[in-house]
Amino acid sequence: MKKLLFGILIFSFSLIDSAGLNEAHEKFKENKIDEVLSIVESYTVENPDDAEGWFYMGRYLHYKLYDTGRRGYDEEKSDKVLEYLNKAVSMSDTIGNAYYYLGVEYGVRGHYAFIYKDTVKSKEEFKKGRDAGGYPDWMLEYAKNVLKSCSKNAILFGGGDAELNSIWYLQSCENYRRDVTAIPIGLLSYPPFVNFIREGIDNYFAPINTSWTKDMVDSMSVMKLDTALQIVKVAKSMKKKFKLPADYLMKWKLEEDFDYNGEKVVMPGTMLMIDIVRENNWERDICFTLGTSEKWRSSMNDFLQINGFVLKLTPKILDEDEKIDAKSTEKILLDKKNFEKYPEIMKLDYPRCSMILTNYASALLMLNEQYGITQQTKKQKEIVKFIKKNLDKRGDFFYPQLAQYLDSLYMQYGMQE
Repeated sequence: MKKLLFGILIFSFSLIDSAGLNEAHEKFKENKIDEVLSIVESYTVENPDDAEGWFYMGRYLHYKLYDTGRRGYDEEKSDKVLEYLNKAVSMSDTIGNAYYYLGVEYGVRGHYAFIYKDTVKSKEEFKKGRDAGGYPDWMLEYAKNVLKSCSKNAILFGGGDAELNSIWYLQSCENYRRDVTAIPIGLLSYPPFVNFIREGIDNYFAPINTSWTKDMVDSMSVMKLDTALQIVKVAKSMKKKFKLPADYLMKWKLEEDFDYNGEKVVMPGTMLMIDIVRENNWERDICFTLGTSEKWRSSMNDFLQINGFVLKLTPKILDEDEKIDAKSTEKILLDKKNFEKYPEIMKLDYPRCSMILTNYASALLMLNEQYGITQQTKKQKEIVKFIKKNLDKRGDFFYPQLAQYLDSLYMQYGMQE
């Protein structure tokens, strides 16, 4: 059941109906992005009043600009992405993914602006993303619950665009929790962003410590995995907190990111993350959002504890009854005030990202399992009752397996309709 308990971001093509767009979809699977764009462009010429065609022009052009080849930023091309997406939403206000990608594109513009230290433009772009519907209330509430779970000055590694753009909007436009350094794992292998987070911006973006110099960052590339064993020293305060011996060292085996010509290799961002952990020396809490993939965490999953609505790095491999800090998690996830905007997802689904909302129920069900280990049946029933009343929204984003599991718990506790 535990594999069901973390929502994941999935790539959705649920809107594709026409033969032309289906052909584009198939070409996209083959990574033939130029052919994809040519097909969709022809489709929009033949079907100029079809909002979905314009949506896919924006969505696929965005992909070509930032997810293929050498990453860069061209504002004129970004303007075209926005033009296509805005055309889509002007024709139909029911394509949730079009609003999502507007938020993503404005997020790109916003983070490139702060990379180049232009905080005014950065704020403007994130504000435009919000105004365009890219960061709806339920998404900002999710981001705020993540930030609420972070201790002061924490380092937060995040997953997809929905999480990070919403967090950056709150930090830049609402001045909310700027003490937290929010880093998308996907950009840890992108030199301009890495050089930026090494420096930060006073009172706007808190920097991180790393031993990597600018020259090292500028020349970083995929690395051969020569030494799988990773070792990190543990501060005295952490040894005391976790009751560890004086000579204790944090050790784990780093798995390769992929095989290349028979060799095990890792992305530079994987090694940079480990360097950040070492250089931090346990001075700042290091956290991960629940939306991050296990594959993105430099093989440190066994050291992560659910703490509120984030995963917090600890120096030891955790036992089953230690995997969740119950007090902090209850404080965030059993407070119905933290889910006031959650039901709004039922008005318009954003299929590309809305499944992250199942992380609410998933985290609580993990806590429910931990209470089962410690035989706290009253606590278990309280959690299931809270989920049923506040979090069980059976929209398109809700996993069928999760719904079935919840129904079995309702029956177990006599809560079925």
